[in-house]
Amino acid sequence: MNAGHLLTIAALAAAAISLVFRLRDAMGAAGSARPARIAFTASGIAMAAAMGLLAAAFVTENYSYAYVYNYSSRDLPLAYKIAGLWAGQQGTFLLWAFVLYAIGTVLDRARAGQNNIVVAVLTVPMLFILLIIAMPDYSPFRFVWDAMPDRIAPGAVPADGAGLNPLLQNFWMISHPPVLFIGYAAATVPFAYAIAALVRNDFTDWAARAYPWALFTMVSLGIGIFLGGYWAYTVLGWGGYWGWDPVENSSLVPWLSTVALVHGLIVHRRKRALVKSNIALALVTFVLVFYSTFLTRSGVLSKFSVHSFGDLGLSAHLLVFIAATAAGGIALFLWRRSSMTAEPLGESLLGLDNLIACGVVVLCGYAAFILIGTSMPILSRIVVPEGSSVKAEFYNNLSIPAGLLLLALIIAASRAAWPRAVGRWAAAILGCAAIGIGIALNVGSTTNAFAYLFAAFGSLAALQALHAIVRAPSRRAIAARIAHCGVGVLVVGFVTSNLHSTTAQRELTQGATTAVGPLEIVFDGITGRDTTALAFTVRDGGRERAIRAPYFVDQRSGALYREPFVIRGLVRDVYIAPAEYRPDGGGGTRLHLEKGKPQAADGTAFEFLGFDTKLMNMMAGAGTILAEVRVRGAGGTHTVSPGLIIENGKAVGNYDAALPGTPAKKIALLSMNVSAKEIHLLVTEGAPPSVLVDISFKRLIWLVWLGTVAIAAGGIVGLFRSRE
Repeated sequence: MNAGHLLTIAALAAAAISLVFRLRDAMGAAGSARPARIAFTASGIAMAAAMGLLAAAFVTENYSYAYVYNYSSRDLPLAYKIAGLWAGQQGTFLLWAFVLYAIGTVLDRARAGQNNIVVAVLTVPMLFILLIIAMPDYSPFRFVWDAMPDRIAPGAVPADGAGLNPLLQNFWMISHPPVLFIGYAAATVPFAYAIAALVRNDFTDWAARAYPWALFTMVSLGIGIFLGGYWAYTVLGWGGYWGWDPVENSSLVPWLSTVALVHGLIVHRRKRALVKSNIALALVTFVLVFYSTFLTRSGVLSKFSVHSFGDLGLSAHLLVFIAATAAGGIALFLWRRSSMTAEPLGESLLGLDNLIACGVVVLCGYAAFILIGTSMPILSRIVVPEGSSVKAEFYNNLSIPAGLLLLALIIAASRAAWPRAVGRWAAAILGCAAIGIGIALNVGSTTNAFAYLFAAFGSLAALQALHAIVRAPSRRAIAARIAHCGVGVLVVGFVTSNLHSTTAQRELTQGATTAVGPLEIVFDGITGRDTTALAFTVRDGGRERAIRAPYFVDQRSGALYREPFVIRGLVRDVYIAPAEYRPDGGGGTRLHLEKGKPQAADGTAFEFLGFDTKLMNMMAGAGTILAEVRVRGAGGTHTVSPGLIIENGKAVGNYDAALPGTPAKKIALLSMNVSAKEIHLLVTEGAPPSVLVDISFKRLIWLVWLGTVAIAAGGIVGLFRSRE
């Protein structure tokens, strides 16, 4: 046990004491409020100190902690060392608990003595999270020799860490996880207000109190998801900005339920309708947040997602908490159901409140089906032991009716909410303009009717909102107008970027010019020192630019790291993604050798004997890894030593060995796995190198980014308006 671990235990103990006094205060026990606040503050101070200690360990390169060792290294820039704080599960849990404390402090000070139940409810998930990271096996302050006793002697501090996954060494790593977890923490507040209303059997003002926090949750989760989309767009293998990955979906579902809750609370505040629905949505959203955590951190999606964390053994803990929370919420809801009286929505089906209520139903149904699809790896285990997942087509087909219904409701609600801004003539003109945009974007490119419908409906939703902003300025409605305009633009961006993007795969020989559409591309070769990259020259309409696409084997993980290069433009983005570097020009013989197991190829036997002692140089960050290979053929038996040139833990080049008796042939070491004692070799005839690349033209992709910015801006404006 160390100072960091003691601090998390102290935070846990103080939070537990605070909860006890909060509950006593809620039951009317005199003198309980002050010790509750003192203990709660003490818990927050302990968490802040623990986070500071962990951050200091990252910055000062203290690899005595297994968490720091696993997610940092000496060669990392300072920004990524700090981001390592939330790179793993334990760090994100600590961050999550601290954000819950910060929110609880805001609530406590905002309405002193009136939020005792609310803060008490908020303390429960904080306690649960602290309980997890206070356990020795799950602590971010666990010593490296305790975590890896077979590799590291007790008290021995490694000279360097394992390093941060290259995929995580990205600008968006700094912002995406913390923003997302702020949203996760904020989702607790509407839940807490709903629980407090159920306990007190008082539903008069809970919606007014919960609404700003529901809006904050929606904005935080939405921005977190959008940041993740920007990040995924620049990472190969992550499916573009949205790939219906189960982990992506696990954040989308609680966001959709929060969007539904926000709109339901708007109706509630207008005429005290949808009381039961809103209480239920507040409860469900909180449960969905923890279910999302279970999906991403239990290991159940490890075979089905590129984003999933490995299993730390927390599945049972998370399931018990989810089950207890859900059972308690359902019991309270059923107990008070007769007290949750509400006003009718109104008689007109096309009235604003009815339209919003229909939107809530569609959003909930959409979220429910996505949840079922995302949970299929678990549900399918009833039939298939290893589980199975649904394909992207399931979600795409689901999104067609849901998307069209939501767009139709947005369009109708705009007319109902702002009749003077969107009158008959304005609606007709805007409708014609939207149809024209839908045709112009799709004609000659696709005959898909849904493409025309989505482009027209999305354009109309955006144009109506934009017209209302200009024609009838209103501080009261500005947030909704901006957000709905963003939704329309986002939908148009989805259609154009998905249906009208093209991809061509080409093999580019070094030094040769290859035409791909309007582009001319020359592969200049492999280059770089700290990071190996593939160099290209791209000519587009007389403009010439040199680009570099990172391409190297991460020696710590043994994985090939590839990064696309994006040439951004107004009409289209050019997306150049390296698929495979071929030092032999695509020819030659590839061999997978395990130590001591000979393998024959073209009348020659190859046997991997082991690694040369120069491997030790890698520990210092530089040197050459040599693999000793015995070659038996017509020219006799020889030992050759192909290798990889290492700088700062990364392969920056090859050290080829000539095949004895045939100097034209060379042996190259492509990759290796030190722990498994295996290598991959390439026997070549000296052909010029080449690279296989995927070149995509992504049409009007900037509309997607503009739509997300507008939605986020509308939400932020709404937050400021909610405070007035």
